[in-house]
Amino acid sequence: MKLNSDDHKWLGDKPARRVFLALGADNVRFVGGCVRNALMGVDVADFDMAT
Repeated sequence: MKLNSDDHKWLGDKPARRVFLALGADNVRFVGGCVRNALMGVDVADFDMAT
């Protein structure tokens, strides 16, 4: 399932964008609780990323 930034505003937060720009979008993935919460429809308070 692909998450949509229109539905999940945290995907476009400035810190997340900076990581994606620095490392390249093909090299970074959101992982952990932020993905779980987004899929469950719960607010995302923080996010984890993996390279």
